[in-house]
Amino acid sequence: MPTYLDANATTQISSSARDAMVNALNVGPLNPSSAHSSGEQARKLLTAARDDAAKLFGDIFPEDVIFTSGGTEGNWIAIQTFLRLGDTQLISSQIEHPSVANPISTTRNNVLIGVDARGHVKLKELSEALTSSALPTMVSVQWVNSETGVIQPITEIVQLVRDIRPEAFIHVDAAQAVGRVPLDFEGIDFATCSAHKLHGPHGIGLLYVSDHAVERLPGYMNGAGQERGIRPGTENVPAAIGMAAAFTERAENFDQHNAYMQTLRDAFETALKSRLPNIRINGENSPRVGNTSNVCFPGHDAMALIAALDANDILCSFGSACSSGKPEPSKTLLAMGLSETDAYCSVRFSVSIMNTESEIEEAAQVISRVVRDFNDNNGRGIQRTI
Repeated sequence: MPTYLDANATTQISSSARDAMVNALNVGPLNPSSAHSSGEQARKLLTAARDDAAKLFGDIFPEDVIFTSGGTEGNWIAIQTFLRLGDTQLISSQIEHPSVANPISTTRNNVLIGVDARGHVKLKELSEALTSSALPTMVSVQWVNSETGVIQPITEIVQLVRDIRPEAFIHVDAAQAVGRVPLDFEGIDFATCSAHKLHGPHGIGLLYVSDHAVERLPGYMNGAGQERGIRPGTENVPAAIGMAAAFTERAENFDQHNAYMQTLRDAFETALKSRLPNIRINGENSPRVGNTSNVCFPGHDAMALIAALDANDILCSFGSACSSGKPEPSKTLLAMGLSETDAYCSVRFSVSIMNTESEIEEAAQVISRVVRDFNDNNGRGIQRTI
């Protein structure tokens, strides 16, 4: 059976989430908008799911959490809602997820902030961008980078924005942060996540919306009144219940799960470095979530290496899952100062609580063997012409 080391792309649904969904599906038709008793039951189930799912979002009111189809839709709603103000300014970083970077790139007044070698947003550049325009402004930052696992100093960023532009809006893509770092949404207007990143079902996510945003921003989607009118449409009750089960399991075992994943990640990196002393861990000296390793294998094309590892039952990735099909160097790694050559040689490995110590040790052995085989076959490994 393959060893799955791509948890930042998606995770295996947990048994508790699967069972909760099956139980909900067996209840019968569930439309929370219906006036009859089945509708009332659906509303109760949805309310309970919202309460449970919101536990990982820190000290917030569950009513401020909106069900979406996932992080991409949540990011889209946040950005498009803000843009309805008219002439606006959007500030983001050079290392945002494509679900944020792509829609922002189409706007007229957008500012991209650089990052330092650690992968942290340059606060001086952010400060300058905030003072460069009087237009209504939104700052959008990914809490945890999906490729490197580097954690942004969100508290500092929020404080800086509030000090300079207290009326500005702050949007945080928390897809890789939920369940992996303690969250505090104080001062944040929008935050998004997907259930499938945390052993929940696909097709369901959460969008946190602050009172500040609700009071000042026009609605984006027209339709019925579900989800406070922010995301109208009949809610997916079974999926919401599955997400709530997965999120509850993580909330109840937060420290234990994260300590376990960090133990796996650290053992994996130690084993790799002992066998392949020339490799580098991108972002190694930065604060990182405990499940992610982005490894540069000098002289080896990452796509070729990933294919060879796949053939040896090791599943990993090159960059973000939403863009990894494209043979382009990682914008995140380039922004951190890596050369195109080194960016092309970097592979992401990400573990989950479903991985075991034995398969992590075996994976390190297999990866080392595959890399050595590349060296033996052509001397310099597989190269990419830039």
